[in-house]
Amino acid sequence: MSSWPLTQKARALLQREQGAIVRDWGGRLPIVLIYPNSYYVGMSSLGFQTVYGLFNSFSDIICERAFLNLGRGESDVEPISLESQRPLQDFPVVGFSLSYELDYANM
Repeated sequence: MSSWPLTQKARALLQREQGAIVRDWGGRLPIVLIYPNSYYVGMSSLGFQTVYGLFNSFSDIICERAFLNLGRGESDVEPISLESQRPLQDFPVVGFSLSYELDYANM
């Protein structure tokens, strides 16, 4: 189970975003796309944003994002999805986006 401060941080980040896609899971295949670095590094990746948008362009798929951490200090907390704040084990499909060799160590 995720910690309450992490859930609050995820909601705060999501409220400040433009272009986030939040939809109901009903009848859709849930996919979580993980970036193995901080939220800020992941959101600066055009490839990560492109794959997120591409998956969400299909009406029968819902893609959510997760990051190694959402800022500072929560590396010991299990990651959650940004959009619904669900634990990653709730997703039947898990994908990773690796842009840099140094991110392999974070997997």
